[in-house]
Amino acid sequence: DEVDKWKIRAEEYNRLEKNALLQLDSLELEKGIKTDEESLFAEHDETDIKKEKKIEDIFDDPGFLEF
Repeated sequence: DEVDKWKIRAEEYNRLEKNALLQLDSLELEKGIKTDEESLFAEHDETDIKKEKKIEDIFDDPGFLEF
């Protein structure tokens, strides 16, 4: 009886997780489309490109020790 309750709860949480993931995907897609439309008319600056971070760089980051 207790096992059945856990199975039902697990199925419910799996369903909730799937719904949350679908909502997140649709939200990202919606924002992505809006971003693409905006970027068609925006000017791009080549200096925007971020440099690749290496693991050693994390220790040089002053915010690293704050958490």
